[in-house]
Amino acid sequence: MALVFGLLLLTGLSALLLIVLWDSYRLAGIVGLCTFYLLAAIFCGLRLKAAIFDESSPFHATLEELANDRERLMP
Repeated sequence: MALVFGLLLLTGLSALLLIVLWDSYRLAGIVGLCTFYLLAAIFCGLRLKAAIFDESSPFHATLEELANDRERLMP
């Protein structure tokens, strides 16, 4: 729920920035926001790629214990 409100806040702040800058710095405000969102998307993409290719599994210890149990149960 906090993520939804955070994204709503970010959208509202972006709209407020565009409203404030619309009369005198229209293009600069739009380009600035596009650049900000592009950099944020690249950052999130890199973090996601690192999380996907991370070798440590959240269930690594559980898988090891299952392998040990399998070895003990095999004759």
